[in-house]
Amino acid sequence: MITTISKQRISDFQAEVNGNADKIRRAGQEAWKKVDLDPSEPKIIYDFLSSPGVGTNYLNATLPPLFGPRERVMKFASIFLHQKPMVLGWRRVFGQNGPKEQSLPSQCELGDLQFLFLYLAEDKTVCQCRSIIFQAKKHVSHGDYVIEHPCQRPLYDECTSFEYKTILSGNKRTLPSGTARERGLQYLFLEAPFVRARMIPADAGRGAFVDFGELLLRLMNDSTGLEVIRRPKGTGWDQIVWDLIDHVANTVTRNKQDRNNGIKSLFDHFNSFENHANAFLPVGAAGGSESGFGIQFVIVWDSQLGGEKPDSLSRGMPFALLDMVDEYLEIEDEHYETRIKHKDRVAEKMARLILDHKIPPQRVIQAAEHFRDEGLIVGAAFAMRLDPTHDLEPLLKIGSRVKRLHVQGGIVAAIRRVVHVGLRDKSTLLASEALIKSYLATADESLTRAIHALQEDLRKQLGGEGGSERANTR
Repeated sequence: MITTISKQRISDFQAEVNGNADKIRRAGQEAWKKVDLDPSEPKIIYDFLSSPGVGTNYLNATLPPLFGPRERVMKFASIFLHQKPMVLGWRRVFGQNGPKEQSLPSQCELGDLQFLFLYLAEDKTVCQCRSIIFQAKKHVSHGDYVIEHPCQRPLYDECTSFEYKTILSGNKRTLPSGTARERGLQYLFLEAPFVRARMIPADAGRGAFVDFGELLLRLMNDSTGLEVIRRPKGTGWDQIVWDLIDHVANTVTRNKQDRNNGIKSLFDHFNSFENHANAFLPVGAAGGSESGFGIQFVIVWDSQLGGEKPDSLSRGMPFALLDMVDEYLEIEDEHYETRIKHKDRVAEKMARLILDHKIPPQRVIQAAEHFRDEGLIVGAAFAMRLDPTHDLEPLLKIGSRVKRLHVQGGIVAAIRRVVHVGLRDKSTLLASEALIKSYLATADESLTRAIHALQEDLRKQLGGEGGSERANTR
């Protein structure tokens, strides 16, 4: 992953959070103290999100001053959706013919409350997002499970996927597994004297209870909450979280927008982040608070982070490029051809963004060298393949440090394209020859073919002088 100034800013914020740990824990506990915990779970959550002097309102009064006045502004904001996202869970069962998927007996709500931590740039671009979805209960069950509901418990503890019955009826989503699931799906018990979160599974002797104040601290310092990316791939956690955000944004704005503009317009309803008076938004059909789904935002807005990077090495590089780099480095499809196609597609998107923003590939390579990031290198290489008028020397210098075969392939393709348009500088041709020869020791079959083809081109350009020798490969 790229070590960008945004990540350093987030790390600095987390250090401030840890320095105020006791105050954050205390505020989290106090936020629930005057909430009436006798009504139904949705009514309790509605009051926490909307009522003066408690919940969201109390957190806004106590925690943002701990982090200002500085370049960062914190705001707690909340939404109550007057429609529960209902789902039908699917779990894997084993029969005589092996494993198969089986639906739960009936549908249930996806959750009662969602927490979203958002670290935003100056233009409201999302730099970091983490989320937890809670099933809320008034009391802990004292049997084999802390939650006994025949569908709610297995949805969180056992189901591999679910199908929407409302909001996006018919669409199927995949639930996270392992430790990721524990960060993203949790239980919330609305009991006096302390509201507590509970890790899954619901087995009485397993998961741990965490006081709400401690939960809030962990959400803010990245010890809980499952990371969410802005570019969902497939039907997993990222898509589940954006399903809910997009639904709210589209309901509020009454028209579909692209993802980043949708969330920006949603934040516009809370006015400026410095203004904590306007922090609650009810969404959907008018009515009571006896049914619905709550969303609690923890927003940190950083005026020192714009849509473009302000540091000298990456000035002019939009966050979108760095997002693509992270996406490229995370590609791990087991199927070789699918993996390569995905990598090619993302690398070409990076290249076109570099060229569209008129960012010299040499500058991208400088940033790649500083950050030790091969994702930037492949973006620069693909850009030079599309526009072969740029100097090859910076790419050749950094190329000897590249270990990823796909990035090596991108460099080989860039060199070949430049050679085809008439490279005549002998020293550059010889440096290219030496670099690609060094790749042969670890090259796979596809890369080996590409290298041999380029060696032939180089031999022609060099006129037979010092041309490449065919090398044996593994």
